[in-house]
Amino acid sequence: FTNSEGNELGKVARRGWASIWKARYEIYNEANENNLIIQEENPWIKVGDALLSEIPILGLLTGYLFNPAYVVKDKNDQVIYRLKKEASFFGRKFSLQRLSDQSEATDIQATLSLMMMILLERRRG
Repeated sequence: FTNSEGNELGKVARRGWASIWKARYEIYNEANENNLIIQEENPWIKVGDALLSEIPILGLLTGYLFNPAYVVKDKNDQVIYRLKKEASFFGRKFSLQRLSDQSEATDIQATLSLMMMILLERRRG
């Protein structure tokens, strides 16, 4: 991520094979240090969504039944943010909760990383 002046703010990277079952992304700060991790709370929600979405008519209800949640953890494995997909027909609403006070830089890195993760997970299925 870069700001309007072109200064790097950080980046987000997916953990290759380790994240096939349970989504996991690493957030790096501007000094290229891994300081935060995004993890899917319950991978079974993704499985249920995939199975039910294949059934005609019932597949339309998956946006109401299966709502994944993701947590952002710091180096001490403490949950500092929680992102949850809200129940909706098209699945486009998310809520983000800040569970502990963080610096402005951490807020920016986490928010931008979660937005990118949502886009990547959506394409992934």
